[in-house]
Amino acid sequence: MKITEWDRLRPAADPVPATVVIGVFDAFHRGHQTLTAAAFAESGEAVRVAVTFRVMPPGKGKPVYPFRMRLADLEAAGFDEAVVIDFNARFAALSAERFFRKLTAAYRIDRLTVGADFRCGNGRATAVADLERLLPQTAVQAVMLTGGAEQKVSASDIRRFLAQGRPEAAAAVLVRPYRLPMRLTGKRWGIRRRCGLTVLADGVYEAQVAGEKMRIGVKGALIRTDRELLVKKPIEIIILSRYKE
Repeated sequence: MKITEWDRLRPAADPVPATVVIGVFDAFHRGHQTLTAAAFAESGEAVRVAVTFRVMPPGKGKPVYPFRMRLADLEAAGFDEAVVIDFNARFAALSAERFFRKLTAAYRIDRLTVGADFRCGNGRATAVADLERLLPQTAVQAVMLTGGAEQKVSASDIRRFLAQGRPEAAAAVLVRPYRLPMRLTGKRWGIRRRCGLTVLADGVYEAQVAGEKMRIGVKGALIRTDRELLVKKPIEIIILSRYKE
């Protein structure tokens, strides 16, 4: 998947047709799956572009996964390119008109798909209803982010489940099981987890590491396995459920 930083996005002499989806995507969940399915349904040969954030916008909470994992999930979802925004004071001051002027200079946006509660621009003043005015040549669709039960899905649900020590509930919302955002190599018993992310509650959990089921203990920043691990390449810990004696 091609990655382009927002600050390096340049006008194209002959912009390619694109299907664009805008979202935070801090953990790819079933609502995002609904969003992308709607976007890709009529994308044809258009380039599939995700516009997303490395630094989270204010009020969104801590991301569930580090940025590299979020990009990998977008690529797995079928995106060809990602335009990456570092949310800062300068970007926050940008009007929706200027935002889309820059985006449409780089891509010929045939279809724009956003969440039904999408807002953007300085002071978040621009809502979905304003997008057709800003993008008269674009098919704009707003999609409610729902899961299999047709209930609204959000990353806030995932953060709440993890804070409650309920990874199985988080997995029901996520497209993939919850993965501890860390990598380890060599001989290890204890691993320090990443800071600045949503934190899984302290406790003992059933997990899967390199295809092997085991028990892990979570306490503060330390993750401890119930046996020594010897791994030769980076791996991820998949958290299955809370351990019940």
